[in-house]
Amino acid sequence: METPEKPKRSADWRRYQSAIAFGTNFAAGMAVFTLLGYWADRRTGGGSLWTLTGLFAGLAYGGYELWKVIRDLNRRNGPDDEGNGQNET
Repeated sequence: METPEKPKRSADWRRYQSAIAFGTNFAAGMAVFTLLGYWADRRTGGGSLWTLTGLFAGLAYGGYELWKVIRDLNRRNGPDDEGNGQNET
């Protein structure tokens, strides 16, 4: 016997899924770009120019990932296809 709670839980999971994916992508992007910058600094003889460049590249990547999540959420919660996004008065 199926309870009415199952569809609600499934919808809740889909809602949280984009937030979980964003957090994972943001953390991985920051780590990868910063480590690449650190590696480049070690390879070129020191300093922190490439590490900082990698850090800012990771932040830019995180901003891009955030933009994708917001765009996706707006598509899901946007107006119906019948109105084509225009207000009818």
